[in-house]
Amino acid sequence: MSKPMEALETVKRGVEEEGYYNPPSLNDVKGIYRYSCPNCGFSNTDSRLYYGLPCPRCLPYKQAVSLVKKYGEKIPVEAVYKALAGRNGVIGLCNRLEKLAGKGEIDEAVEVAKSIAARYGVEDGPNLLERVLDLCKSRLKRYEEIYRLHKEYEDAVSFFEKAIGSKPWGAQRTWIKRIVRGDSFSIIAPTGTGKTTFGAVMAVYFACKGKGKSLFIVPTTTLASNLSEKIDAIAKATGCNVTI
Repeated sequence: MSKPMEALETVKRGVEEEGYYNPPSLNDVKGIYRYSCPNCGFSNTDSRLYYGLPCPRCLPYKQAVSLVKKYGEKIPVEAVYKALAGRNGVIGLCNRLEKLAGKGEIDEAVEVAKSIAARYGVEDGPNLLERVLDLCKSRLKRYEEIYRLHKEYEDAVSFFEKAIGSKPWGAQRTWIKRIVRGDSFSIIAPTGTGKTTFGAVMAVYFACKGKGKSLFIVPTTTLASNLSEKIDAIAKATGCNVTI
């Protein structure tokens, strides 16, 4: 689990243990967690982490309040990304900076760079534009990856439901998150928990996306035949043309 997610879980456990009945206000700060902003990786407040929001430098207060008022405790990843990628969000500013610098509009690019630098405590001076561009590239657009993985996860879950006729259960959802992140992992679980089904669905899913081949190793011819039939049924249910 990443440090931002660990901090978020810690905050939520604290809320449950202390018996809060109302979600915290963004101004109701009881703690600050280092390295916990899901976008820049710098410090973030417990109240923002409760809602899954980036730190105040990445997402200005008015935008954060607007999201909380609109969505409550369950703010969609898409909404957070849209706010960050907007005109006043840091991803939006970084994208604008990169576009201006790429077009050679240096004076305007420097002004945007100064705006970003003021948020993150970057000292003015020589090579400010280059330093801020490096900062944008290295750590101010991390939420783009969160958003991409979230979209792929949602796509894979939808594909699973279409293939099987039901949504993946808890463990299968966890496995899907790991596989779309590109993690290397093994699954040790009792018979009947959906390991083979998960593997077969993901194999067809990645084949449909043109993301390579999958290899299944089973101990008997009968199991190989059963698995082949399962994969064929999944391919037909999802409309994918795959070679087994």
